[in-house]
Amino acid sequence: MVKYLVGILCSSNIRLLRETVNSVINQINFDDYHIFIVVNTLDEVFYQDVIREFGYNNHKKLKKIIRTESNGSPGKGHNSVLEIFYNNHNYENLIKVDGDDFLFPYAIERIDNIQTEEKSDVITLVGNCSVSNTIFKYNKQRKIDPDTDMYCRDYNIQLGFHIQEVNNIRQIDDGFDTLTITPLRLLCVNRKILSKYMKLYNDEMYKGVDIEYCVIFYKELRNPDYKITHLSDSYIYLYNGINDDSVTKHHDNNIGVFNHDKNIRDNLLKKYDLTDYKISNINITVYQDKIKDNANPGIIDNFYDKTLFSLILIDNQYIRH
Repeated sequence: MVKYLVGILCSSNIRLLRETVNSVINQINFDDYHIFIVVNTLDEVFYQDVIREFGYNNHKKLKKIIRTESNGSPGKGHNSVLEIFYNNHNYENLIKVDGDDFLFPYAIERIDNIQTEEKSDVITLVGNCSVSNTIFKYNKQRKIDPDTDMYCRDYNIQLGFHIQEVNNIRQIDDGFDTLTITPLRLLCVNRKILSKYMKLYNDEMYKGVDIEYCVIFYKELRNPDYKITHLSDSYIYLYNGINDDSVTKHHDNNIGVFNHDKNIRDNLLKKYDLTDYKISNINITVYQDKIKDNANPGIIDNFYDKTLFSLILIDNQYIRH
């Protein structure tokens, strides 16, 4: 049996997916894993792009491409990854990755270190690192080319990127106790809790689709049947904050979406009989407190360099003015 299945969920942007897959393939110090690409989209063109790009991929880690039914909700897509894993008993644990984000080179080794140390049935990541673009300068000049005596245009484009490393979180802000957005990313899970809760994501919400598993994990936190680890670590997951094709970003700043999601959140608290829901009270495991951090700074810097260079080259969607 293989210890980890890495399920990459995607719905758009084949070029970003290529970089995501590369980040999962290029893991250091750990090899006991396979990859499934799960395509959850209404876009037939994108699905065909995935087949053309990866359908004849001969990399030994990539085992399957699976298309699942989509209703346009990210929650339904996430639940489909859980179901695929649950029904495939060749794998002990599932690691979930969005098809526009990236794993650090040591990610699976670090997940395995914690899973082994804590005997975790569930691992969530508290405060993943993120990349965003912060500066755009765009200048052009029309002039006479002295060599040809013809008009020409010179362009000067400068991009700026910001990578925020989030580490050593020991307390969640109490503002999250009332929000539909959550501080917990579902990172790794086995079948034990899925036997009770097959759907961990809410497929009716537009943005806060992961609020349901936060409520579930809070409810089960004191249940001795499950070991739930909420992990703080910098070098596992890099969230891509500059993908405008992201489904959840389509609903940014929409007050109707906000009210819709808040009503569902309130109903979830009633459904699970949680009158004392305070996600800020959960205990957090800091990676460096449990495991000696052997991440090579040079390898981390090189990962950042390659990731940013790839993002610059991926179309011109990151060039805005």
